[in-house]
Amino acid sequence: MSILKVGDIKHESFTGTTQLKLDSAGRLMVGTDTKGQADADDFTVANSGSGGITIRTGTSSNGNLFFSDATSGSAEYAGYIQYKHSSDRLDFGTATSTRMTIDSSGRLLLGTTTEGHTSADDLTVAN
Repeated sequence: MSILKVGDIKHESFTGTTQLKLDSAGRLMVGTDTKGQADADDFTVANSGSGGITIRTGTSSNGNLFFSDATSGSAEYAGYIQYKHSSDRLDFGTATSTRMTIDSSGRLLLGTTTEGHTSADDLTVAN
């Protein structure tokens, strides 16, 4: 059974449980019809058990979460979390630059994407 409300698009299963709702303010809710906290309520995912969001990309591509305050230029990715499948590394960026990397060996690299000396490279800090 699907229900269409004025101002809302809502899909319910036969049990009456909301599976997907797009409200009149443009907020998307999956697994709930209750929006999230006001500073992060544009997209809410709910589950009574384990839950999450999956970003699936190609083997040599990147999975991205960008933080933007503009619609063009580098401000479109001023902050980011990026997983690079080709090198199996996770980058964290601010001000459009990578500031922290966790590489495929589990090494933590701060201020660089190149590990330090092989006998002391679990944590590399560049300045």
